[in-house]
Amino acid sequence: MNEILLTLDPELLFYALILFFSYTIEAITGFGSTVIAVSLLSTVYSLQEILPVIVPMSLVLSTGISYKNRRDIQIKLLKRKLLPLLFIGLLIGMLCFYFISADVLKMQFAIFIIILSSLKLPEVMGLYENKKPMKTYLSNIGIILAGVIHGLFASGGPLLVYVLGAFGLKKSEFRATLSMVWLSLNILMTVYYISRNMIHLEHLYKIGILLFIIPLAYYFGNRFHQVISEKIFYLVIYVLLIVVGFMIIL
Repeated sequence: MNEILLTLDPELLFYALILFFSYTIEAITGFGSTVIAVSLLSTVYSLQEILPVIVPMSLVLSTGISYKNRRDIQIKLLKRKLLPLLFIGLLIGMLCFYFISADVLKMQFAIFIIILSSLKLPEVMGLYENKKPMKTYLSNIGIILAGVIHGLFASGGPLLVYVLGAFGLKKSEFRATLSMVWLSLNILMTVYYISRNMIHLEHLYKIGILLFIIPLAYYFGNRFHQVISEKIFYLVIYVLLIVVGFMIIL
């Protein structure tokens, strides 16, 4: 393990533990690392210190999950629906960034996710069966809105996860397809950070120190992903969405 961590620097150890937890969750489910890491690390660090570290590291994790599970990626769904609609929403969100009160919208978005996920939980638990699939126009609107929200404050994941959950994908397909989405978005965000000179030597130094967390998180997360059933997987997904919603509010 990295010699600097062996000194048990409390600040660095805190950073490492948060990232390990966040990336393990993403290795299990396919999402959640950024919003969890930002919510917990922002109690100590500013966003300017956090994002240039965790976004490139997330890029490494997304690349690993996408490559290892490339046969499960739903390419047609990505090319024909997810990525085009997400990029449209992302552009709208970035253009509206300076004209919309992000704090108010963020609160409403979080409450919306909590309500939707809470309503979905009884179905996932088997208390009732919903035989009506999500209408195409509603899923399209949801994906575009996820892009808009991501463009505004990099938290569009929960809404995209909710919409994707209605497609009836297997857990392996769900995780692999989401990871490919994050890979695409994280490449754009990393290029943006570099072009704006937001990634400095201290960020690269911290990435180098903490990079060993990625294979560890993937190993443990992937082991857990393999042993849980489809029902438990989606139960974890919607419970996590509720938790993430409250984390956004707080």
